[in-house]
Parts: sequence; structure tokens; C-alpha cells
Amino acid sequence: MFASRTVAGHLMRGVIGAALIAWALSHQSSDPGFAALAGIAALVAMRGCPLCWTMGLFETIGQSMRIRRGIRRTGQTVRAISCTRAGCRRNGASDELLHT
Repeated sequence: MFASRTVAGHLMRGVIGAALIAWALSHQSSDPGFAALAGIAALVAMRGCPLCWTMGLFETIGQSMRIRRGIRRTGQTVRAISCTRAGCRRNGASDELLHT
């Protein structure tokens, strides 16, 4: 739900959001209007609160790990996209890969 396409992109959004939050907190007494706008911009950059951003980071890492292993989540079943081993074939009943 909160995941990004890449971990680097997600971390970049987090750095931008954290910088905006830090700026808003340090300037809240001198520039309250700009500090409020910076806080709102931080929420937009993080796609929600910092906890939502953290959940998205874990989702993004999990998604990239599944892609690297060649596994895609389709509904409730997890299916292998491809296999590079020689002699690999699919089991017709359960559509799982059998390594021979």
C-alpha cells in the first residue's frame, strides 16, 4: 500500500521528508506559516506519517526481495516466474516447479 518501486526511491522520499520535518521544527517559532507548510510537504513526501513511511520501507524491501528471487504474489498463492536450472519442469496439478 505504501511501497515504492525501488528502495532507493523510498529512502530518498524519507530523506526529503525528514529534512522538511527538521526544518519545520527548527523554524516553528520564527516562521510558523512556513513551518506548517513544510510539515504538510513532509507528509506528502513521505506519503503519510513517519510510521506509514516505515511500513512502506518494509513493504518495498520485501517486494524487491521477492522480485530478486523470481517470485510474484498473485492473490493467496505464490508462484515462481521462471527457473534457470537445467532440467526444470512444471508440475501440471499444482503449477509448482520440479527440479530434476
